[in-house]
Formats: sequence, C-alpha cells, structure tokens
Amino acid sequence: MRMHATNTNAIHRIKRIAPLLLLTALLIAVGVGCGSEKENAQELLELAQSHQAAGKLDDAVLTYTKAVRADPELTAGYVNRGNVKLQLGAFDGALLDYEKAIELQPDHFGAVFNSGIIHFLNGNFDRALAQYDRALELNPDNFDTHLNRGTLFFAMGQYEDAIREFTVVIEKGSDPEHAYYSRGDAYSDLGKYELALADYSHVTTNVYTPFRKWIAHHRLEQPEEAEQTIAEYLDSLNKESVPNDALAVYGYLSGNFDEEKIDGFMNEYEVQGYEEGTVAVCFYLGSAHVLKGDLTKARSYFERGTRDEMLTVSEYASMKHALSAMDALAE
Repeated sequence: MRMHATNTNAIHRIKRIAPLLLLTALLIAVGVGCGSEKENAQELLELAQSHQAAGKLDDAVLTYTKAVRADPELTAGYVNRGNVKLQLGAFDGALLDYEKAIELQPDHFGAVFNSGIIHFLNGNFDRALAQYDRALELNPDNFDTHLNRGTLFFAMGQYEDAIREFTVVIEKGSDPEHAYYSRGDAYSDLGKYELALADYSHVTTNVYTPFRKWIAHHRLEQPEEAEQTIAEYLDSLNKESVPNDALAVYGYLSGNFDEEKIDGFMNEYEVQGYEEGTVAVCFYLGSAHVLKGDLTKARSYFERGTRDEMLTVSEYASMKHALSAMDALAE
C-alpha cells in the first residue's frame, strides 16, 4: 500500500492555518491605501489568494511576491506568502515573511503564532515559547496556542506545564481529543499510568493511542487489558483496505506476527523508495524492525521521522513518543 503522507501533512497544516487566513482577510479589507500601486497590490493579493485556494501554491508565492513589491507595507501579503511557504515546508522563508509582517504590525496574531510553530520545528524552543506567550497576550482564548505550548513543554520535558496547557484545551476547547491524547502521554511519562489510561479513553482517531495504552497496561502489570486493547483496535480496522497497517500495529504491540508477511510489508515500502521518507512510513518501518529484533535500526527510523522537513508539530511529538516507547520496551 502506497502512502502519500506529504499530502496528509499539507492537510494538517491547512486545518491549522485556515483560521489565520480569516484574520488576514480582515486586514485586506481595511488595509488598502490610495494610489494605483496599492490598488494593483490589492488586485495581485486577491489573485494570489485564488491561486492558494486552488492549490496552485507556487503560483501563489510568485503572485504574493508581486503584491508586496507593489506595496512593501502590505502586511497581509507577507503573512499569506508565509502561510504558503509553511505549507510547502520552506520554513526559513516563511519565518522571514512572518518577521516582516510583525515588523509592520507587531500585534498580528497569525504571524506571531505561525512563527512560533517554525521556531518549534527548528528546535528553537525558547524563541517558540516567547512567540506563543506573545500570541496568548494577543488572543488569550486561542486554544491552538495552548495546545502548541503544551506540545512545546512536553518536548522540553516539562510535563507538569504541558499538562496544565492541555487541561485548558480539554476544559474549554471545542475539539479536545488531541489534548486528551497529549496529556495522557505527559501523565505516562510521569509514571501516572491510571491517569494516562483515563485520558486515552477519550481518543478514537490517533493511530498511536493503542500502543500508548499498551505501554500503560504493561507498566501496571495488566496483561489481559493490554491484549484487549490490541484486539479492540484490530476490530476497528478495515483489514481489506489497510492490511499492512493492521499487521504493523498488531505486531508492534504484541510481538505476534507472520515473518513472511512482515518481510513483504518492509519490502513494499523500501522498494518503492520510501525508506528515507515520511513520518508515517518511518513509524511503520521502525515498527517492523522492532518485530525483526533489530532495535538499532528501528530507532534509526523513529529518529529519522523526527527530522522530516514536512513534519507538523503533532507529528514531531508523536515520533518523540515512539522513541520514548522504545525506551520503555527496552526496560
């Protein structure tokens, strides 16, 4: 089964960036000055937005560039061009655009928030935290900021701080499932496995949840519950459409596998040229190498997944979780 995780990554980014584009649309409505050059910049801006909406991202970047050349003070042009570059994985270029937008308009929430994302992905945690703090000053009720702050604290090993941020989202946000999963991981890393399991019970869509639940049951010496977790998850899968996914997850969790099928699974991905590739493929290949008993190679795939240049914040955290799970298995 071929996997096109790059497209999935873009979808994740669009979901996160979409609310920010609504904010820049307001700026467009009020930020246009007089004169033919600024009128031309506005026309280019609208054309670039249409390219972006149609998925013509390279054309969008070129047209946004023309817009800001026509009006170098067009904040919306820099923000939207940065958003497109972020979708394309051009983090450094996106960051330059957001910084220019912040220079022109220091209270632009979208530019501040997304620059925090880029600093996080680049491993600049102090800068990321500063931008998220600023984002909360600008919009205290934005739950994406709390969620990203929690992910940042988790990556820094500040689990209590992470739990506090995730709890805000759970108690007040409209879509708390990701926060439940992430808070469960924080509880698990603190050794609070009962609390972790309680949070995982609220999660239905994350592929990594069964493994984290298995780890918790394993640490609590609950083998029957661990096996039940595996069985329930396999029952929820469509085994006709995703047999390799089911095989990888089942084998990763329980150690029971058909060696011939695992060899075929690994060969399918590696022959297709995905061995260097995306987060999901790194996860599955790492899982397969766990089954083969090669923990060194498994770890190399999990670590490679954290270096994917198209990585989203949540995916980075998920790969770090897989590495911590490897440590738990080794004990």
